[in-house]
Amino acid sequence: MLKLQKCKTCGEMKAKRGRARCAACTVIRREAREAVREAERIAESKARSEELDALEAGEKPRAVELTSEICVVECNPEFADITNPRGEITGHIYQAQTCVNGGEIYTHFKRFTEAEKPQALAFVDKVNDALEAGEKLNMVHWHYHRDAYGSDAYIKNGGELELMQWEREQEQR
Repeated sequence: MLKLQKCKTCGEMKAKRGRARCAACTVIRREAREAVREAERIAESKARSEELDALEAGEKPRAVELTSEICVVECNPEFADITNPRGEITGHIYQAQTCVNGGEIYTHFKRFTEAEKPQALAFVDKVNDALEAGEKLNMVHWHYHRDAYGSDAYIKNGGELELMQWEREQEQR
Protein backbone atom coordinates (compact mmCIF):
# COMPACT_ATOMS: atom_id res chain seq x y z
CA MET A 1 0.00 0.00 0.00
CA LEU A 2 1.35 3.40 -0.93
CA LYS A 3 1.42 6.20 1.60
CA LEU A 4 1.86 9.89 1.07
CA GLN A 5 5.04 11.01 2.79
CA LYS A 6 7.19 14.09 2.72
CA CYS A 7 10.38 13.67 0.67
CA LYS A 8 13.57 14.53 2.60
CA THR A 9 15.16 16.14 -0.46
CA CYS A 10 12.43 18.17 -2.17
CA GLY A 11 9.90 18.38 0.69
CA GLU A 12 6.90 17.51 -1.50
CA MET A 13 4.24 15.05 -0.46
CA LYS A 14 4.58 12.07 -2.81
CA ALA A 15 3.63 8.44 -2.82
CA LYS A 16 6.60 6.35 -1.67
CA ARG A 17 7.26 2.78 -0.68
CA GLY A 18 9.04 3.19 2.65
CA ARG A 19 11.90 5.27 1.23
CA ALA A 20 13.02 8.61 2.61
CA ARG A 21 13.22 10.16 -0.86
CA CYS A 22 10.87 10.16 -3.81
CA ALA A 23 11.82 8.34 -7.01
CA ALA A 24 12.65 11.58 -8.86
CA CYS A 25 15.04 12.76 -6.12
CA THR A 26 16.65 9.30 -5.95
CA VAL A 27 17.39 9.43 -9.70
CA ILE A 28 18.74 12.98 -9.42
CA ARG A 29 21.05 11.98 -6.54
CA ARG A 30 22.28 8.90 -8.45
CA GLU A 31 23.03 11.03 -11.53
CA ALA A 32 24.85 13.58 -9.36
CA ARG A 33 27.01 10.82 -7.81
CA GLU A 34 27.84 9.45 -11.27
CA ALA A 35 28.75 12.96 -12.48
CA VAL A 36 31.08 13.41 -9.50
CA ARG A 37 32.73 10.03 -10.18
CA GLU A 38 33.17 10.92 -13.85
CA ALA A 39 34.72 14.29 -12.91
CA GLU A 40 37.12 12.48 -10.55
CA ARG A 41 38.10 10.04 -13.31
CA ILE A 42 38.71 12.92 -15.72
CA ALA A 43 40.78 14.81 -13.13
CA GLU A 44 42.83 11.66 -12.39
CA SER A 45 43.38 11.08 -16.10
CA LYS A 46 44.43 14.71 -16.59
CA ALA A 47 46.83 14.51 -13.62
CA ARG A 48 48.37 11.32 -15.05
CA SER A 49 48.70 13.00 -18.45
CA GLU A 50 50.42 16.04 -16.88
CA GLU A 51 52.74 13.70 -14.96
CA LEU A 52 53.68 11.91 -18.18
CA ASP A 53 54.25 15.25 -19.95
CA ALA A 54 56.52 16.36 -17.09
CA LEU A 55 58.48 13.12 -17.35
CA GLU A 56 58.86 13.52 -21.10
CA ALA A 57 60.02 17.12 -20.68
CA GLY A 58 62.32 16.20 -17.79
CA GLU A 59 65.68 14.51 -17.69
CA LYS A 60 66.42 12.11 -20.51
CA PRO A 61 66.88 8.49 -19.38
CA ARG A 62 70.54 7.50 -19.25
CA ALA A 63 70.00 3.98 -20.54
CA VAL A 64 67.73 1.01 -20.20
CA GLU A 65 69.15 -2.07 -18.51
CA LEU A 66 67.93 -5.59 -17.90
CA THR A 67 67.31 -6.58 -14.28
CA SER A 68 66.28 -9.90 -12.84
CA GLU A 69 64.32 -11.04 -9.81
CA ILE A 70 63.83 -14.48 -8.37
CA CYS A 71 60.14 -15.15 -7.84
CA VAL A 72 57.52 -17.90 -7.97
CA VAL A 73 56.91 -18.76 -11.62
CA GLU A 74 54.72 -21.84 -11.16
CA CYS A 75 52.97 -23.92 -8.49
CA ASN A 76 52.87 -27.70 -8.92
CA PRO A 77 51.49 -29.91 -6.10
CA GLU A 78 53.79 -32.74 -7.18
CA PHE A 79 56.75 -30.70 -5.87
CA ALA A 80 55.10 -30.06 -2.49
CA ASP A 81 56.85 -31.16 0.69
CA ILE A 82 57.18 -29.93 4.31
CA THR A 83 59.40 -26.98 3.40
CA ASN A 84 57.36 -26.12 0.28
CA PRO A 85 53.70 -27.03 1.00
CA ARG A 86 52.29 -25.38 -2.13
CA GLY A 87 54.88 -26.78 -4.52
CA GLU A 88 56.17 -23.37 -5.58
CA ILE A 89 58.77 -23.36 -8.35
CA THR A 90 61.02 -20.31 -8.43
CA GLY A 91 62.81 -18.83 -11.39
CA HIS A 92 64.23 -15.63 -12.83
CA ILE A 93 61.98 -12.93 -14.22
CA TYR A 94 63.67 -10.26 -16.36
CA GLN A 95 62.50 -6.64 -16.70
CA ALA A 96 63.79 -3.54 -18.44
CA GLN A 97 64.49 -0.61 -16.09
CA THR A 98 65.58 2.97 -16.57
CA CYS A 99 66.52 5.81 -14.24
CA VAL A 100 65.11 9.32 -14.85
CA ASN A 101 64.30 12.57 -13.01
CA GLY A 102 67.14 12.62 -10.54
CA GLY A 103 66.97 8.99 -9.51
CA GLU A 104 63.44 7.67 -10.08
CA ILE A 105 63.56 4.12 -11.42
CA TYR A 106 60.87 3.08 -13.90
CA THR A 107 60.20 -0.51 -14.96
CA HIS A 108 58.66 -1.64 -18.25
CA PHE A 109 55.41 -3.57 -17.89
CA LYS A 110 56.62 -6.51 -20.02
CA ARG A 111 58.26 -9.29 -18.03
CA PHE A 112 60.41 -11.98 -19.60
CA THR A 113 60.96 -15.52 -18.33
CA GLU A 114 64.27 -17.41 -18.31
CA ALA A 115 63.43 -18.92 -21.71
CA GLU A 116 62.71 -15.44 -23.13
CA LYS A 117 66.01 -13.90 -22.00
CA PRO A 118 67.31 -13.48 -25.60
CA GLN A 119 64.14 -11.52 -26.49
CA ALA A 120 64.62 -9.42 -23.33
CA LEU A 121 68.20 -8.55 -24.33
CA ALA A 122 67.04 -7.70 -27.85
CA PHE A 123 64.27 -5.47 -26.42
CA VAL A 124 66.75 -3.59 -24.20
CA ASP A 125 69.14 -3.11 -27.15
CA LYS A 126 66.28 -1.83 -29.33
CA VAL A 127 65.17 0.70 -26.69
CA ASN A 128 68.73 1.90 -26.09
CA ASP A 129 69.26 2.34 -29.84
CA ALA A 130 66.07 4.40 -30.02
CA LEU A 131 67.22 6.58 -27.10
CA GLU A 132 70.59 7.16 -28.77
CA ALA A 133 68.74 8.19 -31.94
CA GLY A 134 66.97 10.92 -29.94
CA GLU A 135 63.59 9.29 -29.43
CA LYS A 136 61.73 9.53 -26.12
CA LEU A 137 60.33 6.74 -24.00
CA ASN A 138 56.57 6.31 -24.13
CA MET A 139 55.96 6.53 -20.37
CA VAL A 140 52.55 4.90 -20.72
CA HIS A 141 54.39 1.56 -20.89
CA TRP A 142 56.60 2.22 -17.85
CA HIS A 143 55.61 2.36 -14.18
CA TYR A 144 57.36 3.91 -11.20
CA HIS A 145 59.30 1.25 -9.32
CA ARG A 146 61.37 3.00 -6.64
CA ASP A 147 64.02 5.65 -6.09
CA ALA A 148 67.69 4.83 -6.66
CA TYR A 149 69.64 4.62 -3.41
CA GLY A 150 71.34 7.92 -2.57
CA SER A 151 69.76 9.89 -5.43
CA ASP A 152 68.07 13.28 -5.07
CA ALA A 153 64.68 11.59 -5.48
CA TYR A 154 65.59 9.06 -2.76
CA ILE A 155 66.41 11.84 -0.30
CA LYS A 156 63.43 14.02 -1.30
CA ASN A 157 60.91 11.17 -0.98
CA GLY A 158 62.19 9.95 2.39
CA GLY A 159 63.81 6.71 1.25
CA GLU A 160 66.44 6.98 3.98
CA LEU A 161 63.69 7.15 6.62
CA GLU A 162 62.07 3.99 5.27
CA LEU A 163 65.43 2.21 5.36
CA MET A 164 66.04 3.32 8.97
CA GLN A 165 62.56 2.13 10.03
CA TRP A 166 63.15 -1.22 8.35
CA GLU A 167 66.51 -1.57 10.12
CA ARG A 168 64.87 -0.80 13.50
CA GLU A 169 62.20 -3.43 12.86
CA GLN A 170 64.89 -5.99 12.01
CA GLU A 171 66.79 -5.19 15.22
CA GLN A 172 63.64 -5.63 17.31
CA ARG A 173 63.00 -9.13 15.99
